[in-house]
Amino acid sequence: MTKAPHRASPYLLFSLLCILVTGARLWVSQRGVTFDFESYVIVSDLVLQGLNVYEHTERYNYGPLWSLLLGTFRFLAPDPVNFHLLLVLFLTAVDIVIALQLRAISWWASYLFLLNPISLIVSGYYLQFDNLTLAIGIAAIRSHTLARRPAFVSGGIFALSLMMKHSLIFLPVCLVLYEPTRRAMTVAVVAYAGFLLSFVPYLNERSFSPIMRNVFLYQSGKNPGLVKGILEAWGFQLEAISYAFVLLIGVLAILTCIKERTPFKVFGVYCAAVFTLLPGMAAQYLVYPLMLWVQAPRNGYLLLYILLGTATLLSISPGLILFDHRFFRLAMLQIFTGAALLSFALPGNKPRKGSSDRP
Repeated sequence: MTKAPHRASPYLLFSLLCILVTGARLWVSQRGVTFDFESYVIVSDLVLQGLNVYEHTERYNYGPLWSLLLGTFRFLAPDPVNFHLLLVLFLTAVDIVIALQLRAISWWASYLFLLNPISLIVSGYYLQFDNLTLAIGIAAIRSHTLARRPAFVSGGIFALSLMMKHSLIFLPVCLVLYEPTRRAMTVAVVAYAGFLLSFVPYLNERSFSPIMRNVFLYQSGKNPGLVKGILEAWGFQLEAISYAFVLLIGVLAILTCIKERTPFKVFGVYCAAVFTLLPGMAAQYLVYPLMLWVQAPRNGYLLLYILLGTATLLSISPGLILFDHRFFRLAMLQIFTGAALLSFALPGNKPRKGSSDRP
């Protein structure tokens, strides 16, 4: 009698990889302290003092929920060294959660997300929490399109993602176009209402202007994005709200061209499209296109993106510099991602066998 295949083996390999990537992130975290960690210390101090973070610092550009998490971690680990360690472990756990959710596509998607150096550097060195926004976003996608939970539950999960960081701000709109139903519209309304209402406890006559300037109208000018740079070279000086419309129209145009629109594919294409069109670039945004590339590891885009992305991070990260920073640019990755998305949309483009997601 033939024995049934041992089902625990993928989980065993995954567990071993979790130990490996945790060690790797702890190691890379010792390569220096970034500007963002210094900001986390400032924000956590304000939270523990019971002060309004939007009113007392210009170095917080996100929804309220992340500041509350920082305050909680700082309460648990008052010493900056332990605080730093706790953040590394937490963000590593979030990466593991994303990998577990990517099992809905394949185990390979999980392994590739965990092992690629971009995730390692963004979470371990930069301590950026975009992975937390993405993890909650994936949970919202699964709740809305796969588990079919009540609309207010799915919308509430989307709202939590936006309360962390509003990089997925246009995703509910895209899902309404993917599934133009009353349920999808309810999810979008709940998501946006929850996000906006989360600022109410922080609103007063002194905080309103900083919230608008540092959250809703914030544009990083340190590394201008490719599309914004081109528009400015042509004489178009766009304010944040105007560029938000450009970003939304561009994302919707790209999604319209994509033929295969499964829930995970919509999420991945959205993340890659936003990355391509961002008005300002920073290291943490390199994790977004991975949400698309890990879904089709055989088409070559994933390997090329990881190679280019890793080289770029190793050329711009102060504690990790190995290459001449003048050659590798963040805008180069935007060009690559945009060209890859265009190839997805070309007439006659068909997904390779095994490249589509099961949901």
